[in-house]
Amino acid sequence: MANLDDTTVDWPEGVYLIERLDPVVGGVPNEATMAGVSNIPHLHLARRTRWLKTKVDQLISAVAAIGAATTEAPGIVRLVNALNSTAADRALTAAQGKVLQDSKAPLQSPVFTGAPTAPRPDDTDYSDRIVTTGWAKSILTARTEFWASFGFSGYQRLPSGLIMQWGRVTVPASMGVTWTFPIAFPNACLGVWVSSLTPNAEDCYVTGMTTTYADVDNHPGQQSNVGQMLAIGW
Repeated sequence: MANLDDTTVDWPEGVYLIERLDPVVGGVPNEATMAGVSNIPHLHLARRTRWLKTKVDQLISAVAAIGAATTEAPGIVRLVNALNSTAADRALTAAQGKVLQDSKAPLQSPVFTGAPTAPRPDDTDYSDRIVTTGWAKSILTARTEFWASFGFSGYQRLPSGLIMQWGRVTVPASMGVTWTFPIAFPNACLGVWVSSLTPNAEDCYVTGMTTTYADVDNHPGQQSNVGQMLAIGW
């Protein structure tokens, strides 16, 4: 028993239809001479089958050569249907992508829960960026250092760290008193000055100072005097 010769890889455009007057003749088919005419349709179908098999084999070989995709090369990628995967060679399914879409905060008027964090702005940043609690504490601390107390006795802290303090003392005749500063200078007292508020009285004078007080004396024979005090330090 012989087989049809289907080694020719082509795609016949048509399959021969046996005519009513064609003799029923087997044997090796020949389209040119019509020999073995009964086998010519079988030959066309066999060649089409061979052509299809050749194409399928080429496709299988090409797919096998692709390999798995990586972060640096294209290839075949497996899908993963979980958000907790740490695989670097898997692609997230559309279903899990929708989970992410549905669970993310909206860009407009988001409502946060838990303990969200944000980059802390610089202390000199007064833009529309998100204010963190750390930034707020730093600013409030800085503002506390620049606070003041106003009145007949008070002080003013300046941004540079310089502190000015003022007050009044009554110095008895021919005696001295101690003026305690409204607040202590953290580092040093740089100077203390006193001016007399009593008419026709000679000014008192400072005899000593620390970070918390200054000593003020009256001149010998001088009447009781009210002195306006000013101290500067840091």
